[in-house]
Amino acid sequence: MKSRIAFVLAVVAALAVAAVLPVRGPVAAQEEIGEGPVGFLSYDFCTGDYVLEVLEGAPTEGTATVVVSTSYSIGANRTELDSASHDLDWADPQEMSGTLSVAYPDGAEILYFTVTVDQELSREVSIPVAELVCEEPGDGEEPVDQEPAEEAVLPGCDVTIPLDGAVVGRFVHTAETYWAPDFSKKTEPEVLIPWNTTLWTFGVDESGQFRKVVLNCTYLWVPVETMGPNFDELWGGTPLPMTVVE
Repeated sequence: MKSRIAFVLAVVAALAVAAVLPVRGPVAAQEEIGEGPVGFLSYDFCTGDYVLEVLEGAPTEGTATVVVSTSYSIGANRTELDSASHDLDWADPQEMSGTLSVAYPDGAEILYFTVTVDQELSREVSIPVAELVCEEPGDGEEPVDQEPAEEAVLPGCDVTIPLDGAVVGRFVHTAETYWAPDFSKKTEPEVLIPWNTTLWTFGVDESGQFRKVVLNCTYLWVPVETMGPNFDELWGGTPLPMTVVE
């Protein structure tokens, strides 16, 4: 029991670091809706930077117009803030990225990022303003580039944990964690890895339902759909390993 408690405390402490070092943006769970053919690999409510992907099951021919937009609500009223469009050829889907305005007015209560395809909702994510945490430079200071996530989250782990074949991925959804690849073996108390966190991943279990990651030099398992490629300058969207691991 003592070892289990120590493990959980170590995970919670590491998450506090992992949530803020890789990216600027929200560290709380977001609400997500939509099941369309285009989704987001990442969106930062603090900078307005986004990267979109074409999802499995999308059409394989024809074209579409993809529109992304930011908006906010005050009470029952919702107002669009900014938008951009992308022309998509389904036969050769390209990466779609850009930056939208995040100059939300005082009094904004909920922030939204929306993706539509030919005017039909594909994906939308939102977060209450009260849960948004952004790291801003101090007075007179210039923004400082963050160290690569694998160096910040895993100091010294390359000595004790072999990283051959491992890739740093980015969480596209807030993820529940498991101490084994089994939905009945959730970490207790519950530990969540925030959306947009980056961690090393080694592969998947035999069922293909779980992906193995490492946090604070400790192995954990997360549902495969919660993690995608990391499109930062270092990893550039490197595909995640699909090797079956134990």
